[in-house]
Amino acid sequence: MSRFLTRRMLGIHVMALAAVVVCLFAAHWQWQRAHTAQGSDASSSSIQFGSFSQLSPLRQYLPASSIGVSTSVSGTWLDHGRVVLTERIAQGSSLRNPNPGSQSIVSWALPICNWIADPLVLEDKSVLMVVQGCSANPQAVPLPTGSATVTGVLQPSEDADIVDLVVLPNKLMTSSVVTSLSMSVHDGYLVSSQAASGLTRVTPIFTSSPHIPLHWRNIFYVFNWIVFALIVMGMWVRVVQDELRPDTAD
Repeated sequence: MSRFLTRRMLGIHVMALAAVVVCLFAAHWQWQRAHTAQGSDASSSSIQFGSFSQLSPLRQYLPASSIGVSTSVSGTWLDHGRVVLTERIAQGSSLRNPNPGSQSIVSWALPICNWIADPLVLEDKSVLMVVQGCSANPQAVPLPTGSATVTGVLQPSEDADIVDLVVLPNKLMTSSVVTSLSMSVHDGYLVSSQAASGLTRVTPIFTSSPHIPLHWRNIFYVFNWIVFALIVMGMWVRVVQDELRPDTAD
């Protein structure tokens, strides 16, 4: 037992155990990515934004299970960074492509308006874009100021591969907001459940999480990391056996 716990052996044990833990952690992370991509109905769930950002694109993309989730956020309006999404209608669900996989151009019989999205700075200094409503004359809509608590429904970035919209002049994309503001920005955006003064209420594009096929590439990575963990464990056992083997004469 003393030879098993020498300083050299303890170093071997620590390095091997650390390597196994890293492999298993990576496998678990890949499994979560694959599982999250599959999505589930989240219409009855809620998300609370705490003091730490959990949905920052610098750390994690908006999980599919968070799409369509109703939540409340508090923060301070930023005095710049407004995004005007032109030639839309207030009924967000009508923006979804009726012919998935092809580019659809539609002419709505409903009034055309412009979605108004403004950045809200949360307590942790991260930014969440909020669609406040729809206006036919966006130039006349003043910028919001001060603090606010907004209740709404989470939506994915409109350039995400799970979003298939009709042909639109512009889209609300997280990457563009990050570039414009140079701040930590939450992936996706929030559609306010109550329109700001002078605006028409916008309904969200997604009211529940869409079903997404399992990402098999991530599943393949899961097995890869498990194999790596088994290889490390086998090497660990072999090294320990060699270290404990009695010395023999040539």
